[in-house]
Amino acid sequence: MYDDSLNRGACDWVSFKDHGGYRFESLPTDWKGKILKEESKKIGTACTDGNVRLSKEDAKWLFENMPEGVIVSIH
Repeated sequence: MYDDSLNRGACDWVSFKDHGGYRFESLPTDWKGKILKEESKKIGTACTDGNVRLSKEDAKWLFENMPEGVIVSIH
């Protein structure tokens, strides 16, 4: 998924609150799907209003395996 207005995309993301308002997401990518290097320092950190950045592989795993309604606790 790529957003022209933000000039970046992401490979996978999983919302855990407010239908996309809070989510786990892969590191941002360029329009070719290549991870933006300057963003790689943000893995595991909070970013952009409640989102948590993950590696591409971890974001994909959550997307494929996280059941709907799971309780998420972030410390």
